[in-house]
Amino acid sequence: MDIQRTIGADIIMAFDECTPYPCDYGYARQSMEMTHRWLDRCIDRFDSTEGHYGYRQTLFPIVQGSTYADLRRQSAETIAGKEREGNAIGGLAVGEPAEEMYTTIELVNSILPADKPRYLMGLEHPLTSWKQLP
Repeated sequence: MDIQRTIGADIIMAFDECTPYPCDYGYARQSMEMTHRWLDRCIDRFDSTEGHYGYRQTLFPIVQGSTYADLRRQSAETIAGKEREGNAIGGLAVGEPAEEMYTTIELVNSILPADKPRYLMGLEHPLTSWKQLP
């Protein structure tokens, strides 16, 4: 958190673990739970320190859970419950079929607050990645 503040990040990302694809359910669950524990620590540190350079910095939590619907739902609900200024969707575009990515995005988007920005992490080329989105 301190390094991201010091380099002047406008949007500071919480710590997370991006699981590979494929990964087994147990690993995805443990990784998601660790990401949530890290998030609590990130929020504590972020909220207890001042921003730098005369402008407001913000912290985005990151939804994880591989492509397992129940884990993604749990992670998105946890993230939404933190009531930060925006949220990120991580752990996609790591080799899963496009349809699984789109299904996961739809699920997560149905849970995250509609009035807050979302950052879909890790897409290497927006036109190719988004052209098939419903």
